[in-house]
Amino acid sequence: MEKENIPDRTTASNMGDASISPSLLEPSEPGCCPFDVFTPEALVSRFKTYDDCTEDIIKLIRSVHVCQNKIKKLCRVFDSLSNYDTGLIVNLTRDGNRMLRYVSTYLMLNKIKQWVIDGRGFEVVEAMYDEVFLVRFRDVDFNIRAACVEFMCEWIISAPGIFNLPCYLKYIGWALSDKNDSVRRKGISSCTRLVRKKINVQGFVSRFKSRIIELSLYDRSPALRDEGKALCMELYIGGMVSKDDVYKVLRSMNEGDKKGLMSSTIRKILGTEEPSDRSLLENHEGLHELLSNTSLFICSCIPHSGKDVEGFIDFILDFLRTKNSCCQSKSLCYLRILGVLSGSGVDVEKYHRIFEIVKDSRENTAQTVEAISKVDPEVFRRHPDATNRLLEAMKDLLAQYKCEEMFSRFVHLLKKLEKDFPAFVHRVVESLKSSCVEFVHCAIKSFDISESVENNFPSEIKCYAALWKIMSEDYERVNGYEFKKIGNLSVLCDFLLFFREKCIEFGVVNRSVERASDQGECFKIMYDRLSVLIHSQAEDVFTDQKGCISLFKLVDGGLFVDYSSIIFRTCNLELISEFLGKSKSKMNLVSGYFRYLMDVEEKDVDKKVGRLVGSRCSMAKRGLDTEKVVFRGMKELIELRKVFLYDTVLIYFVSSLTANECIIIEQGLEKSRLKASLLRRIREG
Repeated sequence: MEKENIPDRTTASNMGDASISPSLLEPSEPGCCPFDVFTPEALVSRFKTYDDCTEDIIKLIRSVHVCQNKIKKLCRVFDSLSNYDTGLIVNLTRDGNRMLRYVSTYLMLNKIKQWVIDGRGFEVVEAMYDEVFLVRFRDVDFNIRAACVEFMCEWIISAPGIFNLPCYLKYIGWALSDKNDSVRRKGISSCTRLVRKKINVQGFVSRFKSRIIELSLYDRSPALRDEGKALCMELYIGGMVSKDDVYKVLRSMNEGDKKGLMSSTIRKILGTEEPSDRSLLENHEGLHELLSNTSLFICSCIPHSGKDVEGFIDFILDFLRTKNSCCQSKSLCYLRILGVLSGSGVDVEKYHRIFEIVKDSRENTAQTVEAISKVDPEVFRRHPDATNRLLEAMKDLLAQYKCEEMFSRFVHLLKKLEKDFPAFVHRVVESLKSSCVEFVHCAIKSFDISESVENNFPSEIKCYAALWKIMSEDYERVNGYEFKKIGNLSVLCDFLLFFREKCIEFGVVNRSVERASDQGECFKIMYDRLSVLIHSQAEDVFTDQKGCISLFKLVDGGLFVDYSSIIFRTCNLELISEFLGKSKSKMNLVSGYFRYLMDVEEKDVDKKVGRLVGSRCSMAKRGLDTEKVVFRGMKELIELRKVFLYDTVLIYFVSSLTANECIIIEQGLEKSRLKASLLRRIREG
């Protein structure tokens, strides 16, 4: 039977504290908590006057809810008192109410930590550990499981002599495999804390290393993968995992990953764990091994200066005088590394020398062009004569190779140098535009070389040329462009959407234009002709998943909706899910799915796709479009007697129908799960 808080429990020493009365622990309003009014110190001062404050503690627990700030305050009260029955609090950790279970478990786990810090007898700690931690670690509530992992880490840090043992550490390791993201995150953060606190966890790491690496590479949560990678790098820096282990993690990293510990990790791999005057680029074997086992992105993160890069170029020049390759790679790996490094103090003449040495190797020439394109413009400004010689040599050699990738890098470099070397850049562009279609394809995006574009050029080049002509108000030339073949489908689809937007902007969408005489009409001419071209070849070009990515852009923009069924005929479940997630006009895709179902055979029906599309329909904002598309599609399929679709696909769309639509569709249906679902929807209204 609960004891009542009565005035008799107030002592003379506390009579002056009139701000707190026992009745205030009884919430006057739903959701009210004493911590909204009183400080923990005020409550502790009050409760210390009682012989037994267990009931008051329990009332506090019931009022706190899952609010971390208030739970922390409750812990301060709980840890400052001893006049309560611990057993009754332990009983709350088994309560059916998850909130009570969480708060009481948190209190007891924190109390165990306090006992450990205070040096309380291990028998007491062990008893509470058995009664609370071992039971609640497997709780159905992930918040409680996460709290258990958090406090296990706290105990190990507070008393490593007692808890830094395999029998306790294993719980943190097991948390790494929990089905809930929050628990796995707590496991990773606990491992990281132990490492940073210099706790010896070598044995633990040896046991759970495979799981840590697996989580870093494959966890479904990108944030968790990032934390896992950071942990792996910490472990490598601390000497607890091997170089081969950290290579697995580094190999998976890209520009989107956090680079926090990257420099320290690379320094250790290349043999200098502490920053020093010695250049990391001097470890040539280490650089080669790093690239072979990771990626160019990792090499781009190597700490370096302009002086370091110049020394590295000297090494490459010496190497190339005797060898053309360093391994099985077609291009020299050191040139590939040079291509991702940045240097502002490099002599341009040295790049020219490299270029002259490698000119007979297509692969090495491509890598050298990439490296030169990354050089800071200031370097070229300081060496104008050497720059002119280098660009001239590059122009002649690239005209010989006619490689679009090399041309693209060269154009990027020319655009970067246009302000400083205008005459030379203009001369190079003029000399190449009439001789190399590949160069025109790359250069027309950055330079106006539209005069050299004829009707026999690829369609995408004519689109770029049209933009230049529109900007220069040469509308008559735009009238002469004709489209006969589809070259780069992705670029043409992007142009079609762009031209349509411009037509809307100029208000010419619904106008019929035979010959353009202003900007708006030019955009309309280009839109109409490009649209006709893609329509005429749609069935031939949208034949694979890559083509369907372009088709999705068009469909989502309200174009080529009649062809949207191709997406469901061609794409896998993962890509369809991505399209539905990104789509701003889901009903365009849904209508395509129903068109696809009109012709599908029973053996080709993918139930998972039907469930996916149906669920996205039900989550979509309801409106006339949603109702019309789903209702019309289902009605037509039922009229066609596509019985094999009733329970495998159509049942997933019932939630998108109104009650009246369900009545119409249900009529005439034979007994099936679809019919039962429709009737249930009708009853629910």
